[in-house]
Amino acid sequence: HPLMQTLIPVLTITGFFAVLAAFGAGIAFCLPAGRAFLAHGNLFSVLNLAVVLCFCASYITAICHLLCTPAASIPVLFLGSILMLFAAGGLVPSVFLPSALTAAARFLPVTAAFETLKCCLTGAFSPFLTLQTVIWGIAFFLLAATPAFSFGPANRRPL
Repeated sequence: HPLMQTLIPVLTITGFFAVLAAFGAGIAFCLPAGRAFLAHGNLFSVLNLAVVLCFCASYITAICHLLCTPAASIPVLFLGSILMLFAAGGLVPSVFLPSALTAAARFLPVTAAFETLKCCLTGAFSPFLTLQTVIWGIAFFLLAATPAFSFGPANRRPL
């Protein structure tokens, strides 16, 4: 079933990201500044992190499903993510970007995930941003689960 074939990579990638996040938190906890930061975390931070991890896994799975081969998927994932992160203000603060780019960035999926991740790091909670990230994640998941949206051969191997 296409949904099950998509669910397994999404859960695998999410689990991998969760292990990386736990490892990073463990390293951060060893530093005095990391202990102070982690002391201010709350349940909403964990919820936001889980939402962003699932969004990232769905995004990666959808792009890999659409393009079918790692040779095509990896450059598209890299360049697409860097460009969207730049437009969202992740590499250069948004105040330094042209207003047209800042206005267009509000409609990018990475912007919602990036802002949700900011909430995760600050301990804040924005139901609108979290819901927006969940909706984008579900959209990517459904896109990956739909066999008609694959640009590869009809009998391609599952991811």
